Amino acid sequence: MINIDLQHSNNINSDSGLVSENDMPLVSIIMPVYNCENFLDESINSVLNQTYSNFELIIINDGSKDNSGSMCDVYSLKDKRIKTIHQNNGGPSSARNKGLDYVNGIYTMFIDSDDSYDTEMIYKMVNAISNEKVDIAICGIKTIQHEKNKTIENNIIMPSESLDGKKEILARLETLFKNRLFNGIYNKIYKTNFIKTKKIRFNETSEMGEDFLFNLNYIEYCSCINIISEALYNYKVDNSNLTKKYRENEFEHRKTNIERLNIFYRQNNYKDKSVDFLYIKLAFACFMQLSHKDNQRTYKENLSYITTILAKKEMIKCLNEIIPRGYTEKFLVAVLNTKSPKVIYWTSIVINFIRTKQLIKWKRISL
Repeated sequence: MINIDLQHSNNINSDSGLVSENDMPLVSIIMPVYNCENFLDESINSVLNQTYSNFELIIINDGSKDNSGSMCDVYSLKDKRIKTIHQNNGGPSSARNKGLDYVNGIYTMFIDSDDSYDTEMIYKMVNAISNEKVDIAICGIKTIQHEKNKTIENNIIMPSESLDGKKEILARLETLFKNRLFNGIYNKIYKTNFIKTKKIRFNETSEMGEDFLFNLNYIEYCSCINIISEALYNYKVDNSNLTKKYRENEFEHRKTNIERLNIFYRQNNYKDKSVDFLYIKLAFACFMQLSHKDNQRTYKENLSYITTILAKKEMIKCLNEIIPRGYTEKFLVAVLNTKSPKVIYWTSIVINFIRTKQLIKWKRISL
């Protein structure tokens, strides 16, 4: 395992593995846009203000009903590096796939239209992937949450290192999952040719976890990953996410992604016990939704729903085999092992109440 140093320097050259001002490969940045006129200026300007100038910003206006589309058109007229494409609303995956059809860069990056880049993000990401053997680079994330009269910022990072070979990559995946640095696409830089030759696309039929599946499909072919120990992507936390959209069949949708992760591990002859806990967190994510205002079930039907989830073969296998690590895992497993729908229901309601009141930080499953 090799530690990497990505300090900025004005005297960089190809021998050092860093990008010089005279050798800047084109980077394609894909930004899906849907009804985000209040955040769009900040997001686009964070790209335009980069220290790295050789990029193309491909904006996909996904059927916005506010002024977002016309704002994007104005930016396209002002800066030739910006290309705006309009389409009927098809969702984020559809928009990103459309963007992939138009990329011309050696590398591809993504940005959400309500987030922003650190001014040196592209520069440092290109440096991290510029070595020919590196297939993808991953940086940290700065979460930004606005609450009343204060702003709360939190850096999610891992130490800089190069994961060389499948064995090292597999061994580090659990840490990347736990730190929420693997699942998203916005804190990564990809090789465009890699995406095209392997025909990696976003699943437009999946209701959730499309980014995770894209990344999993991509790293299947990776032999080297570079991690940057800097929070270069600014992720805006929306408090309304705490009362997210109610999904009737969330367990089945999320379960598909966990199964895909299990297949990936099996194909690589790797056993990761942490996957079992993903089922535990998924179950509680579903149970906490029972207090959602859009849940039409009666109290009796809620208890029946919990019984149905507990009876699923994945949950039975998981509870029989899991060895919980840490207080959170032990607590959640103990609650489920009561096999009491009433105990599980009221525990989930209390956890959700505490979470929405910001008394604890609950890392919601994001597969």
